Amino acid sequence: MKNTYLKVEMLLRPGWILGVAQLGVLLMVPVLGYASPISGNLVLTGNGTQETGLSLLNIDQDYLGTASGNPPIGSIPADGGDDDGKFNIGNSSTGSFAPLIGVLATVHDLNFSADPVGSTTGSGLPLTNFVTFAGSSLTLTLTELLPGAFSSASCGGAPAQGQTCTPAGSPYNLSNIAGGEATLSFSFFGTASDGIPADTTNFSGSFSDTFSGTNLQAIATALENNQTIVSGLTGSVTATTPEPASISMMLIGGMLIAGFVIYRRRNAVSIS
Repeated sequence: MKNTYLKVEMLLRPGWILGVAQLGVLLMVPVLGYASPISGNLVLTGNGTQETGLSLLNIDQDYLGTASGNPPIGSIPADGGDDDGKFNIGNSSTGSFAPLIGVLATVHDLNFSADPVGSTTGSGLPLTNFVTFAGSSLTLTLTELLPGAFSSASCGGAPAQGQTCTPAGSPYNLSNIAGGEATLSFSFFGTASDGIPADTTNFSGSFSDTFSGTNLQAIATALENNQTIVSGLTGSVTATTPEPASISMMLIGGMLIAGFVIYRRRNAVSIS
């Protein structure tokens, strides 16, 4: 009598093993989606005679008034409406931003009522098209305007080198530096996108300026008196690549799937 061989696949706890394989696939998906994540450093420099108006209510990137005095005080209030200003892309820009060198960037105004300082929620947040680029699908969306990092304690008193100050409730970081100069800066977070969801990454950025022949106390006093400081801001943005943990998840997912395949093969037996 001939022996009839039947190959029967026997799996222990098939539901559990299948679940492990599915988990492996899910772990791999987020990383496989990052085909070309946006990354690099963006440098924004002044465009012609355009200036920015800074107040405790608004940041006006296309300030239309004139300035006088030291620090430079604007002739009209900063407008935080639905306007924007133009900036050049600096030659030191890198990564995804390097191809944009030579084109203009458009930076949207900020209104602290719609885009509240230190919050991720507001009628204007997230602020899509916070920064756009001529002829490019790349855009920067603002998700948070960060509060100033310093105390308001040194905003008054006698000026001295090394002092720092943040006017209460503002995004501004003021510092007295060497040479009778003062700096002003503000920072923000957001996401960079080129229309492909898998390419979207987070970014951090800041704008800053240095004022000669003045001090943070004079700047803070002007702001607190509801005046507008007129500035020729420069900006920088750093877009970050996916976290290394994402790569680890892909490796773990691959090992789980490989283990599932090996398990199936080893548990396939022949019965005569």
